[in-house]
Amino acid sequence: MIRNLMNLRRVGVLILLAAVITIAGCSDNSILGPDQNETSNLGRVNPFTSLTAMAVLPDAGASVVEASMAISAEAGGVIPINIDNYRHSFVVEPGGLDSSKVISVMVQNEIVNGRNAVSFEFGPDGLVFNEASKLEFQMAEINAKARYAKLYYFDPLVQNWVLQAEGSVVRGIVTFEIYHFSKYAISD
Repeated sequence: MIRNLMNLRRVGVLILLAAVITIAGCSDNSILGPDQNETSNLGRVNPFTSLTAMAVLPDAGASVVEASMAISAEAGGVIPINIDNYRHSFVVEPGGLDSSKVISVMVQNEIVNGRNAVSFEFGPDGLVFNEASKLEFQMAEINAKARYAKLYYFDPLVQNWVLQAEGSVVRGIVTFEIYHFSKYAISD
């Protein structure tokens, strides 16, 4: 039932994105100049800047945030993930990728192993890093008093969340190393 609700949320997000793209595509007012490259998650966006957008699904009551950014293989980069007043980030180290890629992340609140959590679904699916990337998370989104946090990944073979790592919260931030893309979640 939870999986069906998640699929329903994804369908709702896709419908919302399609509507926004359609509306944005009907306008002659582009935020880019005529010589700039365009990619479309929500309207017209320069792929070399971050995209942060929030869609609230009316029937689910939960918010889904999506962000994407082109990351240089040589220079690496930081994808800001802004949810309300919380600032998280995904950091790709220089040389962490074999080739430059557009990396995307979908973030939402979930219950993981009975705890409030925030899940991160990264793309492109299955991407492996040469050097660990870092997921930096502001713990106040879940529990401002937490001293430790847990990183889970979703194992599709057993259809369940599996504990991958535990980390200390330092000045309100916990940092986890990510070596490949999967669906992850952070809880206290």
